[in-house]
Amino acid sequence: QKDYGIHHYVWYFTSADSLLKYSKAPVIHTYDDAGIYPIKLIAYSTYGNCVSERIHTVEVWDKPKSDFTVGTVCENNPVTFINKSVKAESYSWSVDSLFSSEVNPDYTFTHTGSTLVTLIAQNENGCTDSKTKAIWVNKLPNLDFNITNQCEHVPVNINNNSTGDSP
Repeated sequence: QKDYGIHHYVWYFTSADSLLKYSKAPVIHTYDDAGIYPIKLIAYSTYGNCVSERIHTVEVWDKPKSDFTVGTVCENNPVTFINKSVKAESYSWSVDSLFSSEVNPDYTFTHTGSTLVTLIAQNENGCTDSKTKAIWVNKLPNLDFNITNQCEHVPVNINNNSTGDSP
């Protein structure tokens, strides 16, 4: 009894999608939609026209969609990030190198300028999606004024010593 080996393999992923391979190297295939899909492998012998086939199914899970919003952000004022993710059950936020697993975390920026905020959403099957947004942190005006106490019926002088850009 002589073993003639396998000449080639044909993988079928969908009715319109197949892959011819001449080795047993691992195969990678990506599905665009969730569902249950058959995967068929056919092996053709080197000699003798012997054919063997096997079918398995793979379940492809929905992926969550990560998204969030935040209102106007000013330094030293707390803001709340509003989680708009769908099909997710756990969250990981990255803000200024700090991490949170809250659904809608609060944060206070102590600097101005652009900073990146990332939200990773995960579903019960371990599928993840991430969203990163550049957030602009505005400088707060520096408010300061002084007054001079006065007697009744005498105008009170109020001096505005605030600093910051004016429109």
